[in-house]
Amino acid sequence: MTGPLNGVIGVTKEIVFDRFLNGFSIPNEVAPGPKQLNAVIMDLAKKTIKRIHIESETV
Repeated sequence: MTGPLNGVIGVTKEIVFDRFLNGFSIPNEVAPGPKQLNAVIMDLAKKTIKRIHIESETV
């Protein structure tokens, strides 16, 4: 996932809350603040598809 740290899937929180609580649909705005990149890195065994190693990264 990528996007602003202080948003809801990249959108300003207030817009998402208002849409959920009141049903109003207004245009999305990119949330301000620092940006982030999150990822999960998995190493799987090919024959058994069992997890060998997993780690989480945030940049």
